[in-house]
Amino acid sequence: AGLGVLTAPLSKLCRHLIAYEIDRKLIPALAEVTRDCSNIEIRNEDILESRIANLESRNYAVVGNLPYYLTSRLLRFFLTAQYKPTRIVVMIQKEVGERICAKPGEMSLLSVSVQFYGTPRIIARVSRNSFFPPPTVDSVILEIASKEASFAREKEELFFSFVKAGFGKKR
Repeated sequence: AGLGVLTAPLSKLCRHLIAYEIDRKLIPALAEVTRDCSNIEIRNEDILESRIANLESRNYAVVGNLPYYLTSRLLRFFLTAQYKPTRIVVMIQKEVGERICAKPGEMSLLSVSVQFYGTPRIIARVSRNSFFPPPTVDSVILEIASKEASFAREKEELFFSFVKAGFGKKR
């Protein structure tokens, strides 16, 4: 959640918002920025170690500006969760977003994996100059609409072992 720049406006669009921030030093500022938002629950924890099982009866979405080094792990965490979000909307590094949305012939293990679980599309491009200080890369806002599971868990594992073997060698 960082300093709440995205969190506070998002709270106006939903009934309940769970904001994760791992950095304990940012929590007081986040709490101050969101103090008038009664539907925000702030959690000072690592989202990758959280339990989202309590969301089983909820229709939920994931929205965020992801730390670039965590993009693949966070997407895998939510896309393979027992109770998947209906939609994921995240800002990520432009090149990663383009790889995720790749078409057949240009696909990678990452694009096959994401497209197995959802339908990704780039909904906006964000210049590095939109930030201060500017990062060294441009970004995109990526939306992934979740798909219903089409395989049993055993077949899913077989599918991915086949896909990994296919991408295991350059040619």
